[in-house]
Amino acid sequence: MLRILITGMSGTGKTTALEKLGERGHRVVDTDSGMWSHWIQLPDGSNDWI
Repeated sequence: MLRILITGMSGTGKTTALEKLGERGHRVVDTDSGMWSHWIQLPDGSNDWI
């Protein structure tokens, strides 16, 4: 089984690519959701999505 990881900066089309692959019958998992990731507060007070 071939597995492909799609990464990139915000707004580069990762979600769109996953949607298109899903439409073509591929199994996709979008980890940019509350099921897989969450916000944390860093020591400097800023937030990060991990």
